[in-house]
Amino acid sequence: MPYQPVKQFEIDALPINLQPMREVLRRVFVEHHIAKKIADEMVIALNEACMNIIEHAYKGKKGVIQINIKKNTNQWCFELTDFAPPVDIKSIRAKDLAEVRPGGLGVNFLYQIMDSVKYENISGEQTGNRLLLTKEIKQENKDGM
Repeated sequence: MPYQPVKQFEIDALPINLQPMREVLRRVFVEHHIAKKIADEMVIALNEACMNIIEHAYKGKKGVIQINIKKNTNQWCFELTDFAPPVDIKSIRAKDLAEVRPGGLGVNFLYQIMDSVKYENISGEQTGNRLLLTKEIKQENKDGM
């Protein structure tokens, strides 16, 4: 079944914008009757993904992150697009938990919380990076069960 658009918005790639972004996500999840535990996990994953874009793609330089949310019957898709220089996708990986230091778990959270994590480089008129995250939400979870 094809995805239907839910919400599309953009934030300036600054840590201060993560809190309003989380509020937008929470409102979307409440409107769609997503169980609080699942909604909270997805907010954590998307916050970590955006923080990684800010720190590792833009590296403190100005930029934007486009967030496109789509869903079908049981699956949500989150597409995060930035226009920073293309990153080396092979270098993005979850860390061995023995190596972790504070702030080093973002990719681990993505793989633990989401069902699918896919990185792409964008080429053409504009260059950048795209992160596609999907999460299956079974019907029984939609009412908080």
